[in-house]
Amino acid sequence: MPHGARTERRILDAAYTLFVTAPADEFTMRNLARVLDIRMGNLTYHYKTKSDLVEALVRDRMATYSGDILDLLQITGTSPQDALNKTIAYLVRDLHNPEIAFFPQLWARALHDPVAEGMMDEIHEIERQFIAGLVRATRPDWGRHRCDALAWHITASIEWLTIFIGQNRRSGGIDVAPEEEIVSNLYKTV
Repeated sequence: MPHGARTERRILDAAYTLFVTAPADEFTMRNLARVLDIRMGNLTYHYKTKSDLVEALVRDRMATYSGDILDLLQITGTSPQDALNKTIAYLVRDLHNPEIAFFPQLWARALHDPVAEGMMDEIHEIERQFIAGLVRATRPDWGRHRCDALAWHITASIEWLTIFIGQNRRSGGIDVAPEEEIVSNLYKTV
């Protein structure tokens, strides 16, 4: 890996950690340069603004997810239903991954940062379109509108679960259902 690519990887890894662990007002280019023990000019050589850095972080996370899902689906003989089931199961099980904290942090920043808001919208749209495509492949007899509506339901349900499973919280004293039940109920409607 060329030196510039190693430096960018190091920056993205440190930025990710700072993004997930620091309060929003402490996620600054200056603090990141301090964490990396590099000069501000070296950091801005790679990422001119904090917005550029946030966009790079999101794209890096999405590339990881896309690769994981494609690897999961590249099993020979996977039917459309199996692909949908495996994708939903992956997304629900991934909510236990500590790295999932990235997305609630991005969502919180999206409330006051237009770049984060745009990135969050893009993430939701990519996920919804992917799920809608799997639903259409599973149910070719359904119209596009019905498939899109189910994709909205599935992605919104997974998004809601992020708050409870991803943050190890309880809902009004009621534990969230076991993952197998959640996954089963999400794709029973297809």
